[in-house]
Amino acid sequence: MHSSDYEGRPGRRALTRVELQGFFDHADDEVVRLRHAGTKGWLPAQRDATAFTVAYAYGLRRREFQMLDLEDFGPNPHAPEFGGNGVLYVRWGKATKGGTLRSSALWPSERGA
Repeated sequence: MHSSDYEGRPGRRALTRVELQGFFDHADDEVVRLRHAGTKGWLPAQRDATAFTVAYAYGLRRREFQMLDLEDFGPNPHAPEFGGNGVLYVRWGKATKGGTLRSSALWPSERGA
């Protein structure tokens, strides 16, 4: 249930799949371009590309993403082939009111696992 009826400005809309793919492709291409150019900016570009991917893939809000730490990623007992990475624990999720939200999907999306 929504806590308010405010939906934001009607001119704002979600990105299409094509626009999203273009955004993620550009972020990845920037990493490659900067690395081949020999500049030291490739590492922050890699960080940002990874951040965009994780935030989108898990459907995280800004605050939820900001509060993530390395300890929030763990092994998935249903996918041992991914080793120590496969589960994301969102400790500061809005819906959990301070509790832990667990997602065992490796790369879930807004449409489900």
